[in-house]
Formats: sequence, structure tokens, C-alpha cells
Amino acid sequence: MKEIKSNLNKVFLIIIYILIFFVFSKLLYYILVNMDFINDNPNLGNLLLNAIPYLILIISGCILLKNEIVTDYKKLNKMDAMHVFIMCTVGIVFAYVANYIGSLISIMFGANGQSENQAGINTFLTSEYGFLFIILTVFIGPVVEELVFRKSIHDVLRSYKLSNGMIIFISSLLFGLIHVVNGGDYMFIFPYLLMGVVLGGLEMKSKNIYPCIFVHIFINALASIINIIMSNFEELLPVA
Repeated sequence: MKEIKSNLNKVFLIIIYILIFFVFSKLLYYILVNMDFINDNPNLGNLLLNAIPYLILIISGCILLKNEIVTDYKKLNKMDAMHVFIMCTVGIVFAYVANYIGSLISIMFGANGQSENQAGINTFLTSEYGFLFIILTVFIGPVVEELVFRKSIHDVLRSYKLSNGMIIFISSLLFGLIHVVNGGDYMFIFPYLLMGVVLGGLEMKSKNIYPCIFVHIFINALASIINIIMSNFEELLPVA
């Protein structure tokens, strides 16, 4: 009974995630575009359009998966710190290799420049609300995505006795699609898909969601720092 309730909570979180991004976000957009103060400050509108869904999701995730979050934290405390550090370090290295390979594959399929998702993030990070976007991108986003894709989806698929490889493939494919579906630029899916494979493998290896969260946070933090530095560097370059 306890396992059934746990899986139901995970299914609820997955459903909430889908509804938030494919229904609620659209309604929120139509509400915001009709507000004068949002039209006068589009960056504030973008902040609200991203922050409100993620805040709802992280609250929902913490409530629905409270027991799993606490249990994994207790397991993490019992693990050898050096072992966790090595796992996370290897995960980060593999994640960057996966991103590089995925980018090459995307280029082979005709991708040019950045995905709409990545370009939007870069723009947000250099806006006047950049600090708040950093909190969303570096901390809240990774926690939400790991709770949904590596905790909820993995555990629900496990209940159907699927193989680890199939579970990682399905969750990684969904992870990739969610990052490109709004922009429709599906040729950019490969870096996200392979990143999902690495994070999925890390969850399988550690049997704990926290290493996945740590790696995801590190990757997003470093990418944000690089994007901000590059943006400021470009501003210092002379205009040709």
C-alpha cells in the first residue's frame, strides 16, 4: 500500500509537470500579455512566466515526494563522502562529453547556433533580473527536473519491471523533448537527450537522487557563469 501511494504521488507530480508546461504556462502567458505594466517591462513578464510555474512545481514536488526526499537524504549521509564526490565528478565529466557529442550530432542534422531554449536563458541571465533567473536556472530548475525525470519517471517505470536501459532511454527522451518542444527546434534535442542518459545512469548507479541534483546544479551554474562572462566580454569589444 505504501509503495502504491508513493507511485501515485509520482504520477501526480508528472501530471502536474505536464499541465504546468503545456496548459498553465499558456494561460499565464495570455494573462500577462494583457497587463500594461508587463508590456512596459517584457523582462519582468519573462521572469514571471518562468518563475511562477517552477515555484508551483518545486512546492508540489517537495510535498508529494517528501518521504523520498528525506529517505534519500538519510541514505546520502550514510554514504562515504569521497565515494559521492567521485561519482559526481565522473558524472560531470561524462555530462560534458555527452553535451559535446550531442552538439556534434545536432550539427550533423543541420542545427546552427543555439536552441531557442538556450538562447532564451542567455537573454534572461543578462537582463536586469539576471540574479533571479540564476536562482531559477541553477537551483530550482535542476531540483524540479531531477524530481520529475530521474525520481518520478524512473520509479514509475521500474514498477512496470522495465530494464534499466529502457527506463533511462524513455526518461532521457522525454527530458530532451521538454527542452525543445516549445521552440520546435528538434535538431537540438541530442545534447539534452545524452545529458539525460548520463544523469539517468548516475541515478541508477547511486540509487539516490541527490548526486543527480548536484551534477545538474554544477552544470547549469558553470554554463550560467560562462554565458554572463561572455556577454560582458562582448560588450567590451569595439564595434566593427
